[in-house]
Amino acid sequence: MAEVCMPDLLPANVVPRHYDLSITPDLKEFVFSGTVRIDVDVVTSTDSIELHGLDVIINSAQVTLPGITHTQWVLAQRYGKIQ
Repeated sequence: MAEVCMPDLLPANVVPRHYDLSITPDLKEFVFSGTVRIDVDVVTSTDSIELHGLDVIINSAQVTLPGITHTQWVLAQRYGKIQ
């Protein structure tokens, strides 16, 4: 079961350790596109990973574990965050 959290705080069960960002701005349209890779430590068992993402459209998501890659995830928006 996912940990309950306050709307502005991320749960403590999945801790980000490293971010790799690649961002391409479109200065004419005032938008950007890009990719992000987030290395995390899963502290306790969970059925969800919550990220802050206000006004960000996520086109796809992938979770990779040792020997396993899973790309069929449900993205749900709640409190202005993508889950």
